[in-house]
Amino acid sequence: MRDQTRIHIEYYDLAQKIACDACQVEGDNNETDLATKNRMLKDVFMNPSKLSRLDMKGYYKQLELSGRSNYKYVVEWMIKEFTEPFKDPRAYRSPTSINIKNERLLYLLIDESKRTFKPGIIVTATVNKVLDSKAICRLDNGLTAIIPATKILEQDSQEKLKDIIDIGHIVTGRIIQIKSDDEKSFEVTLNCKQAALSSHEEFKTLLAQSLNVNPDTIPVEDLLNQNFSTDLKPKQAGRFVMRRIAHEKFKNISSRRALAELNESEVGDYVFRPSTRSENSITLTWKFFKKHFVHIDITE
Repeated sequence: MRDQTRIHIEYYDLAQKIACDACQVEGDNNETDLATKNRMLKDVFMNPSKLSRLDMKGYYKQLELSGRSNYKYVVEWMIKEFTEPFKDPRAYRSPTSINIKNERLLYLLIDESKRTFKPGIIVTATVNKVLDSKAICRLDNGLTAIIPATKILEQDSQEKLKDIIDIGHIVTGRIIQIKSDDEKSFEVTLNCKQAALSSHEEFKTLLAQSLNVNPDTIPVEDLLNQNFSTDLKPKQAGRFVMRRIAHEKFKNISSRRALAELNESEVGDYVFRPSTRSENSITLTWKFFKKHFVHIDITE
């Protein structure tokens, strides 16, 4: 019962009595042996419809006579727990049942707004997986970012995506699309080409709207990305500071080295390593599934 329901140990005797009564076991609850009680509990779990046999009015009257009238709510909750263990009482959120749009949910989850996170802004992302047609990355806010091969390789390039980026690389890209249609797969699409990063011309209208000015009044020099570098080679994650931590799963290794080691390990294996973000943080790299890894930042 401890693992199958949320019923507290304080109410185990009452739960066993309810189960025995539902299965119509004769005799006092104190006289029924433990094996029989456990068998009745299992029977009720397998056949919750037996709870409909209970005389609830009789239960409530008996509780009042014993001075435990407040147990009425406990009994009602136990019956619900027997019927649907661990059921979440909250209604499932959907666009039809709760008035919140997927787009609004997206911004709540990543703690951003339309002003700070929108098409046109330039972001950095960590590469988690590289396929022939695209690279799958993770933004700092936890959102998945997709970089199609056509948005990083030049049209006449003979290179393959895997030749220029690898797992663990930090890439810079401009958001060209935010997908919020499906609440189970929020993601953005990035453009990492030189032309897209070097100039804001394509997003001049959006820039003008955010500044509340006429697009034609924006100087040409303001449309140039002053922070843009022609060195488009993806950079490795920043260097980490070696730590002295006494834990069998902690290693002073980089993200790339951790992924290489876990790639040969069993699913579920993990390693703690120094974080490149702060000297007061460490990172948990976890092999969630085959070829799927999760990086979790832990603040000490």
